[in-house]
Amino acid sequence: MQKNRRSSRPRRNPELLKKGTRLTGSFSDDGSGWRYSDEYPSIRGQRWVASLGLSRGELSVEGATEYDPSFRSSLAEMAEQYPELLALDAKFDGPRIPIAALVQSDVPTIEETSWLHGTSSGALQSIVTYGLRPRGETGAAPAFVGSAGESRPEYVYLTTQRNMARMAARAAARSSGGVPVVLRVEPLPVSRMHPDEDSGKDVAEESLWRIGSIAYRGSISPDKIAVDEALKDGEWSPPVSSNRRTSRPKRTSRRRR
Repeated sequence: MQKNRRSSRPRRNPELLKKGTRLTGSFSDDGSGWRYSDEYPSIRGQRWVASLGLSRGELSVEGATEYDPSFRSSLAEMAEQYPELLALDAKFDGPRIPIAALVQSDVPTIEETSWLHGTSSGALQSIVTYGLRPRGETGAAPAFVGSAGESRPEYVYLTTQRNMARMAARAAARSSGGVPVVLRVEPLPVSRMHPDEDSGKDVAEESLWRIGSIAYRGSISPDKIAVDEALKDGEWSPPVSSNRRTSRPKRTSRRRR
């Protein structure tokens, strides 16, 4: 775990604005430290932007994830100056986490991180047998195209952000049939992790911090994978079976008569 690092530099910022009972305005960091304003700046030119008032009870974060130690340090400072934030949730691209919990906990490292991967039920039998393989090995067409274009064929793409995993699962189901499925993947060797090109970063750890996703070189064994949830009748829900592992069931021997 990485400790939240707090700056000792004193800050003076205006009081949080309200529209009725709802807090408004935004926090942002352009690389020189966080600031609060009554405007909603574009993410362009900013390391991250965290906006109030877009949804009740939320601080909506763009450009950083709960894994970014610099953002977590800034969030601790923000909450120290503005205790009202402790009653809100931080909303990333999927997870919604109480700010109070983020301030009080350490930052997970990339070595400790478990991952999500969106696929379809049509691909599950292959995953049970061979694990998750790069599309360069399976011959599958890219089901999801990010901001940097098509995924690289030698990688399996993993994310910590549930909305991203669900979006990829829906795309996979449209492409190959079946229903959208989200898999959970256990922590993996960092030596095979590379940045997701959509992050614009050069190392996997910074890719995790910015967009919550990485590219993993090579295949992932079935014993590292479990079904986390599937979309059925318009609702995401965990599998009915208590055993969610994708590994193949053991064969039982039959007694000869």
